[in-house]
Amino acid sequence: MMRYDHVGGKFLSAVRYLAAGTESLQDRVTQAINELSRLREAEMPPSLRSRFANLIRQTASLQSENQANAATPAPALTDAQASKIAEEIVALFRSIATTPRDSE
Repeated sequence: MMRYDHVGGKFLSAVRYLAAGTESLQDRVTQAINELSRLREAEMPPSLRSRFANLIRQTASLQSENQANAATPAPALTDAQASKIAEEIVALFRSIATTPRDSE
């Protein structure tokens, strides 16, 4: 993972937010996405760039859509949406962590 240590560190922070936070799942996912949104797609391993870009785009889209459709203040994500995003963050972290040091 040497080439991607910075990326791995950001994903590790995101996974820590998800696992150790005391806030709602939606809030923990939002914190994790905020951490990951500091990364650029080009910093990701090439094989994961499209998944990363989709994660960031879809999360922003869902948050905007949910807030626009809410008549009263509501979480930016539903439980199901937050759970699916959390699973993808963990899956991407696993892929980054297991990327061979000399690949890509």
